[in-house]
Amino acid sequence: AKLLAQGQVGIAVQAVEVLTGKAYTALSPLQVAFPVTAPIPESRQDWVDLALKNNLQLKGAVGRAKAAGYNYKAKAAAHLPTVYGSLSYEKANSDGDGFTGPNPYNLDSDATTKAAAISLKVPIFTGGYTSANRRQALQQQYVAEEGKLQAERDIVQATRSNHLSVMTGVAGVKARQQSIVSSQSALDATKAGYDVGTRDLVDLLRAQQNLFRAQRDYFDSLYAYVLGSLRLKQAAGVLSEKDVEALDSWLDKNTLVKFDI
Repeated sequence: AKLLAQGQVGIAVQAVEVLTGKAYTALSPLQVAFPVTAPIPESRQDWVDLALKNNLQLKGAVGRAKAAGYNYKAKAAAHLPTVYGSLSYEKANSDGDGFTGPNPYNLDSDATTKAAAISLKVPIFTGGYTSANRRQALQQQYVAEEGKLQAERDIVQATRSNHLSVMTGVAGVKARQQSIVSSQSALDATKAGYDVGTRDLVDLLRAQQNLFRAQRDYFDSLYAYVLGSLRLKQAAGVLSEKDVEALDSWLDKNTLVKFDI
């Protein structure tokens, strides 16, 4: 069990090093007074609404669906005739001084030319190329729409799951705090019995093991609560640097937990 735990710690530390680009031999734990509270807002539906409005993955899926729709409209429009229009205006002015030729009296002259044109372009059948592009664009639109719906369902499910995890994590952390208190009381009673000879060494070791297990379970539930809170905000699209900075402020910088990996 010890070797397995050391291996898990080593894997976690390697993951931290990949994220930060730094090597670590010790890390600071959370402070004892770290608050474990229900998420704000507490309503699960409020978090789902936030996710549907702010989740970046969903926004990307919605954007791809819109782009596919516009692409289909463009491909479908290739079947339609195109009308072109143009207008032109030209004005020429000539000064009669020194002018020779058809203006023998050297008079000033102005000439204005206006023109308007309309042309109609009708696409001709080209072996089904235009129709094939239209059908392909339509299928791409279907795929993008299904992708948007799937992303929406996934995000709603992830938000609900993370919210439930945080809510149960709050209760779990508090329950394991009480378990530590109970295990510590049982260990104290066992030590007292061992001192007077009514309890043996096996009972004492078992009581110590129960206390260590309760402490381990408490920290497991505590860090699961922290990760669940971050994942909930990530799913809702409201996770920011301030959340990470707030979590960093609760680290006990005066205490370092060393590990050997």
